[in-house]
Amino acid sequence: MVAAGRDSVRELRGDASRRCLIVVEFPGEDAFQQFLDQAERDDIHRLRENATTDYIWTLYQPWDLKAWVRENQEPK
Repeated sequence: MVAAGRDSVRELRGDASRRCLIVVEFPGEDAFQQFLDQAERDDIHRLRENATTDYIWTLYQPWDLKAWVRENQEPK
């Protein structure tokens, strides 16, 4: 799996590089915030964050990689 993002919306938990990533797509920032709020109510952040090291969240705008490649191709 390859994951890429650019122009981060905000760094939520640090800014260190990671060797392993889990990429989850949410329909929007409001849905992501609802996920965080529910996790807080269910007290799962502690479990998740204590099960790993250097835990971060980073939000990115959706990136249409195919469109980006088309727009950035050099003319032939």
